[in-house]
Amino acid sequence: MDFSKIDLLKIDTEGSELAVLSGATDLIKRGKILSIQLENHMDDLRLSTYPSIVEYLTQNGFIHFKTVPHAFGNYTDEVFVLESVLNP
Repeated sequence: MDFSKIDLLKIDTEGSELAVLSGATDLIKRGKILSIQLENHMDDLRLSTYPSIVEYLTQNGFIHFKTVPHAFGNYTDEVFVLESVLNP
């Protein structure tokens, strides 16, 4: 199978989101990942890494698309989309 693009990359790595993004830098820079969804835990230490994640994604052409609150717990899913997908 030939996968030329990833429509949605869901990252749920309990605090290692930035490391996962860093490992996917080549795919991200080549525009192969169209959207990224990650959890934002507002009640633990990951809150401190969230601004770095947003900065990384913004620098690589992504914009914040949607916040999806969870029915339980104090966290949300944050969806970022490659700006060129929304504004071709």
